[in-house]
Amino acid sequence: MDEPFSALDVQTRSLMENELLALWSASGASVVFVTHDLEEAIALADRVFVITAGPGTIKGAYTVDLPRPATSPKFASTPASTTSINHLERSARGVLVQL
Repeated sequence: MDEPFSALDVQTRSLMENELLALWSASGASVVFVTHDLEEAIALADRVFVITAGPGTIKGAYTVDLPRPATSPKFASTPASTTSINHLERSARGVLVQL
């Protein structure tokens, strides 16, 4: 899915993220979700790949080892989530600097 929630308001986006997590948990299917929102990536993923601009290559792959549901208000303020977000931001910033 390529940024399926980008045009949604905050409330609808949160509902859709929760619905995606519920469907994903129930089905066990693999999902490739493209987003520019690092917090969204961390909240929805078990693994996050940082990809460079054209030609797209994988700059880094990161395992997200946080409890579910990661979309709860408590998630955003945990040291582990803050560390994950900061680490991915530094990696993504490196991609932008190299372009």
